[in-house]
Amino acid sequence: MAQRNLKHAASDRCTLCNEIEDAPHLLIKCVHKLDVWDSSFKEFLSYPKSADPQQIYSSIMRFKLNQCYLYHHDLHITIYDFFATIMRTIWRHHYRQFYDLIPFDAIQACRHIRTELLRLSSLRSLSH
Repeated sequence: MAQRNLKHAASDRCTLCNEIEDAPHLLIKCVHKLDVWDSSFKEFLSYPKSADPQQIYSSIMRFKLNQCYLYHHDLHITIYDFFATIMRTIWRHHYRQFYDLIPFDAIQACRHIRTELLRLSSLRSLSH
């Protein structure tokens, strides 16, 4: 495999905030990623309305997301769809920095999440 655009991959530091980048930081705790979680919580959840990184990480690790409630009852998605879409989008947008040299943009990530959740809901509503 070619080593293209991977000069930052050897560092254990987040390219966005320079904190040590472990899995929780990459997906949740980085302030730029937390903006994505917080915006998504505000848009789609009735409870909680703001994202607590410790609570998110703990809920994901225990696979206990039943304390979160979707706001839009007309959306045909589960809370697991919601969390998985956010994590997948953050992962994807994060690694676009390395492979495509596209900077991480929380607003773009939120737009992508909204689009994906609406698309998934639409697909599910067709099957009912």
